[in-house]
Amino acid sequence: MKRIVSTVITLALSCSLVLGQQTSATARLKGTVLDTNGAAISNVQITVQDSTRSFKVVSDEYGRFQIDLPPGKYEVRSDKLPGFAATKREVTVETSKAAEITIVPAISLEGAICILYVTSGPTKKPKRRKRHR
Repeated sequence: MKRIVSTVITLALSCSLVLGQQTSATARLKGTVLDTNGAAISNVQITVQDSTRSFKVVSDEYGRFQIDLPPGKYEVRSDKLPGFAATKREVTVETSKAAEITIVPAISLEGAICILYVTSGPTKKPKRRKRHR
């Protein structure tokens, strides 16, 4: 009887360890934030969310970011920056390989300040020269 109880307890502990490992599996999402000319954009806050969770990460000085997530489908958004529009992308991350995305925010003139320079010019019409025949 003791042997049966011991075997049942051992099996229960083994199953709980396996289930615990499955629920803590992570997948990696790597990305880069670039402008339309291909230059890196640093310090962009990236929000990665599914229907129940939200994760945030900030791009480094080279525009790169990396985050470990539970496997699944996510919406990836970049914050609106001065001169750029906010972006939104869909991505699926899996444990077998790292998902990679590139975010290229569109240029936006919303909120831009336009400066008009006015210079003084001639106020009179220039005189026409008479033609000599």
